[in-house]
Amino acid sequence: GYTSPYACVVHGDFRTDNLLFGARGGVVPLAVVDWQTVSVSSPLLDVAYFITTSLDDETCARLDATLLEFYLAEMERLGAPLDGDQARSEFARYTLQPVVMLVSAAVIVERTERGDRMFLEMIRRATIAVERWGAFEELDRHVAA
Repeated sequence: GYTSPYACVVHGDFRTDNLLFGARGGVVPLAVVDWQTVSVSSPLLDVAYFITTSLDDETCARLDATLLEFYLAEMERLGAPLDGDQARSEFARYTLQPVVMLVSAAVIVERTERGDRMFLEMIRRATIAVERWGAFEELDRHVAA
């Protein structure tokens, strides 16, 4: 199996629907909820999940690389630098995470019209990112190594 050199605690389902802004009447500016899939993995799992599921197609295609570079610059500024090539490789690999997670979730949660639309849209967005970032080619490189 693959172990990231940057292993940390990850949410695993890090998307806008799992963020509460102004929680507890504004006392808590931001709360992250729905921690059933917490694990130890690469931080790029949550970064890829969030970017690829939160942005519409055009915005994601235009800004995903820029947002990843901003993340890497912030990690550097905060004293936790990540190798850019390694991070981009992990980001590409983890564009698959929303597909895996959301297909599973869509099958096991109680179905609603809103939920079905939401899951399908996020899965669709993720599959576009999988193609754009070459996730399957990244997995092939990993297997060949």
